[in-house]
Amino acid sequence: MDAFKKATLFSMGAAAISWEWLKQVVDDLVERGDMTVDEGKKIFDEMASRVEEEGRTLNEKIKNQVRDALKDMGVSDRAQAEALESRINALESQVAELAAEVMRLRPGSQS
Repeated sequence: MDAFKKATLFSMGAAAISWEWLKQVVDDLVERGDMTVDEGKKIFDEMASRVEEEGRTLNEKIKNQVRDALKDMGVSDRAQAEALESRINALESQVAELAAEVMRLRPGSQS
């Protein structure tokens, strides 16, 4: 298993444990009367929103790092590959037109 996959699975496991821990802490505080059920739900929801935002930020950072690493290795991105494919198609079309013109202009060919 590659390091990235291991790190991802570890992070997911840690996150699951953290959620369980947070839920347990909130439940304990509610049970002891240190906070109401509504306060516990509000805290849990706020933490969930923060974690979700942090996850999006982390995901974007990872994408940028992977994109930069691929760029440093000389790997083209999808847009570059599509642009090159379009240029190749145009050049192939021009070559076919020129070949047809050469055949037409060749001595002995009938126009």
